[in-house]
Parts: sequence; C-alpha cells; structure tokens
Amino acid sequence: MYETYLNKIEDVGKLRNLKPGTIRTYKNNVSDFLKFINKHPDDLTCEDARDFLLYLKNKGDKASTLNNKNGALVFFYKRVLGKLWDDNLVPSAINDYAVPKVLSMLTLSPKFSSSRLNL
Repeated sequence: MYETYLNKIEDVGKLRNLKPGTIRTYKNNVSDFLKFINKHPDDLTCEDARDFLLYLKNKGDKASTLNNKNGALVFFYKRVLGKLWDDNLVPSAINDYAVPKVLSMLTLSPKFSSSRLNL
C-alpha cells in the first residue's frame, strides 16, 4: 500500500545525494510509522508523527532513537509529501547522555607544572 511513497523516499534521497544507508534507514523508519498510523500518507498530520514518537518513548526507546525516527519523518513530510513540519509540536528529543567535561587551563596548569623536565 505504501510502496509508492517508500520509492519516492529513495528517489528524493538520491537526488539530495544521501548515502544508501541513510535512505535505507529513512525507508525503514517511515515504513514503521505508516504501519503504526495506518492512514493514507496524504491524510497525515504532525499530530500523527507526535503520537508515533510518544508511543516509542513510552515503549522505552532512547532519545537518540527518537531523533533518528524524527529525522526520517521530517524528510518524509517535507521532501516527499511537501507538507509543513511543526518543530514546536514535534520537537527533537534532548539526548540523555552527559557532555564530557572540558577542563580549563587553570585546572590543568598545576597538574602539568610538576611533571615538566628541567633540562
């Protein structure tokens, strides 16, 4: 039922010079979405995408997975269907991993001053 739209993802992806792995991921993610929503693509709304992502979040998917799916849906809505996308209604997830701490020169300076060699 959705094969025409999945083929359009491939065509548009090739025109935009996306890597084959990215195109494959987009097709898989959109296919999962379409099976979940069970609507004709012309009738899709941003609320449908939001419902799908909330379902995945409640199922336990991580932020990185949600963002991967979100990216595929943005591509599908905007580039394939020509629909508007509402980032406020369907925002990207905030990643749940910590950003590495970067030490300042003032913190590092005493640690290295004692290890200098006097030649």
